[in-house]
Amino acid sequence: MRALHPKLVPFIVCCASIACDSPTKPIPGCLGDVQIEISSTRQNASQLQFGWSPSCGITTLTVSTVPSPGASAVQVWSLTTPEQTPVGPTITYGMTPRGATAPHAAIPLVHGLTYRVSVARVVGGDAVGASGEEIFTY
Repeated sequence: MRALHPKLVPFIVCCASIACDSPTKPIPGCLGDVQIEISSTRQNASQLQFGWSPSCGITTLTVSTVPSPGASAVQVWSLTTPEQTPVGPTITYGMTPRGATAPHAAIPLVHGLTYRVSVARVVGGDAVGASGEEIFTY
């Protein structure tokens, strides 16, 4: 077996440590109350990002309109993940994270309308282990 060149060893160790700290490693699921933070991306001020604290995983995210009296809410985007592989805590509106599914493409947000974003971690198919929601005007 051929020995490694001494200058390659630090490079290999560095790459291995980065690979072991991959962003795809499982994130612990949220428990209790989740505080949602809404911000825009650095690349596009009109592209929203949903973050939350504590830094933990959720299994559902829903964005819907906040209707005026007498009207019904309209779901504009949602996603779900298996409870074994929660996602988060930063999700960009309309971009479904790896491992998640969205039933339809995101409907473009309308400036001036008010929306509600809700997140939850569902366990056992029907029990809510964590949840949070925030109302915002786009």
